[in-house]
Parts: sequence; structure tokens; C-alpha cells
Amino acid sequence: VIVYDQGQVIESPAFTGRVEFTGMPWSADVILNNTRVSDAGTYRCVVSNPPETGDPGIGELSLSVLAPPSLPVCLWEGDTDAGGSVALSCLVVEGVPTPQMSWEKLEPEQITLPVNMEGKLMGSVKIVNISAQNSGVYRCSVTNLLGTQNCYVNLSVYTPPDDSPGVLQGVLLTLFMALVLLALVVLVLWLHRSARESKWRSRREDEECYNEIRYTPSLIKRSFV
Repeated sequence: VIVYDQGQVIESPAFTGRVEFTGMPWSADVILNNTRVSDAGTYRCVVSNPPETGDPGIGELSLSVLAPPSLPVCLWEGDTDAGGSVALSCLVVEGVPTPQMSWEKLEPEQITLPVNMEGKLMGSVKIVNISAQNSGVYRCSVTNLLGTQNCYVNLSVYTPPDDSPGVLQGVLLTLFMALVLLALVVLVLWLHRSARESKWRSRREDEECYNEIRYTPSLIKRSFV
């Protein structure tokens, strides 16, 4: 991190401008400014006084850096048609101590949902067989001792329009076509029967006319005897 050697101070590139001694050469205390989560870890202080050849003085300490949760990222994937399934995911990059995660549906009433944690920094909620009632705003909250951050998902479930009027129209149209077909069948049968009756009458008239012509000469012949 930082070294004091023969009156010169040498800083590690990762800590340049952020670390300094407070009282050299009489004190090895250091100040670490603008701390980051990545600064957490174990630090060792080694003190030696050349040309003395004795063992150097060594001390260690563990540094924990607390940080509020970073802004989470909310995602969703799946089928938003009615009857489908949707997964809501929430991801937070950092936070010390590890943030607690929760999912809630905010509208029309606030409902807490069970969260399936995938590691320490990602949680998801799965909703199956969705309907219009599942539409609304969902909130993911990540919380630790230093604060809370939220992200949101606006879920809209598509519900197809009611097909009842269309079905009724289809039934009525089918009935109408059946009636028209029935009327055509009756008309064809009536025409066929009428044609047969007309043909039968014509035939009978022809026979009667033939009989009259056949018997007329004999009547004339008898009149002259």
C-alpha cells in the first residue's frame, strides 16, 4: 500500500493519492481516504531499522468497508399472454453487509412475493398461469444498514378479447345457411313433383284425344247404315 524508505514515500498505484503517513518518521500510522469496497481485506505493517539485523516488528489488522446497496437492475422474461409464465429478476452489484432482497406487487394492493435467491446478490420471482389480475407495478427492494435502493417492473398481461359475440354470429349464420339449404331442397322437390304431375296430365290429355279420334269413324259409319 505505502512504504517509507530512507526518507522517501512510495505509494502503490492502486492507492495513489488516497493513502498517507500521519507522523513519519516517528509513527507508522497511515490514513486511507476515499475508501472503497475493494479496499477491504487484511493489512500488515512491517517496521525495521537498518542496519539493525533483528527481526522486524510486524502487525496485522483486518479492514471491513461498509457500503450501501448499489442501484439494482430489474429484468423480466417470459410470455405475457394470459396463461403464460413470467420470471422477474433483480440484480445488485455491491453492498456491505450483503443486502436483503424483497419483491412486492404495488397495485392495486401491496403484496409481498416469495423470492428465490440465486447467490447472494440476485433474486427472482416466477409467476405462472398469469392473468389480467397479475398486471401492475412490481418493486424489488435491496436493503442493508446503510440504505435502501429500488427498481421497478411494469407488467402488462395481454388478454385476448371475448369471442362470445363472434361465436353467436357464427351459430346464427350457420342456422341461416341451413334454412336456405332446406328451402332449396323443398323447392327442388316441389318443382320435380310439379313437373311429373304436369307430364302425367299432358299424357292423359293425349290419350283422351286419341280415343276420340279413334272412335269417330265408326260412329259416322253407323249413321249411314
